[in-house]
Amino acid sequence: MKETKDKSWKLVKQDQNNEDQYLLGFFNSEKHAKDNIQFIMQKYGNWIKSKESIVVKRVNPEMILNPVVTDYMHYVWSLIPKKEIERVMKSDASAEIDASSCMCGGATYYYLSKMIPKHWTVIDIGCAYNSQSYLFQSHARHIAIEPVWLDKDFHFEYFKAPNTELLFMTGQEFIQNELSKMKLDLNKTFAICNYIPSDACNLMVRETFKNLWCFYPS
Repeated sequence: MKETKDKSWKLVKQDQNNEDQYLLGFFNSEKHAKDNIQFIMQKYGNWIKSKESIVVKRVNPEMILNPVVTDYMHYVWSLIPKKEIERVMKSDASAEIDASSCMCGGATYYYLSKMIPKHWTVIDIGCAYNSQSYLFQSHARHIAIEPVWLDKDFHFEYFKAPNTELLFMTGQEFIQNELSKMKLDLNKTFAICNYIPSDACNLMVRETFKNLWCFYPS
């Protein structure tokens, strides 16, 4: 199965215990996807026992009647160049992420990218592996913040879409030491603090930015 540049369709395997669906491949048409089902069955024969568990779907969530969480993951994955995926997944990041689980709150990032005006700056505090940066390529500026990983036993690579500035520090360090230097118009800046398990960081973001999304499940 060859890599396709047009990734408008996909094959996924339905999880039998929940709504998750696991990406099997991208394709340029519905026919192209269906024609590859037999190949997929052969390739993953030890895992996929029945054609009934394979689903043909659109990739764009807007074209899916009832998108599930993994649909947003697959859409972002489809935006990332193959070389970028290979670069990141050759690192220890591969132990934590894959095409069907590449970010926390995929739907949240997707809809925020649609809602935030394109002429605004987006600051993503605690961006993890930063795959979602590909949703903000068209915004005026995208600044991604991630704390430095201190354990020297592991090596992680991070996604960095065009137009993204990736800074390694805590959210508090960024706000206290770097934010003022950037001379941003905070009226046209949107801060995201998504799934960050730090009350201090969440509080500082809330106190600093008027346009923001802060969420951590309790």
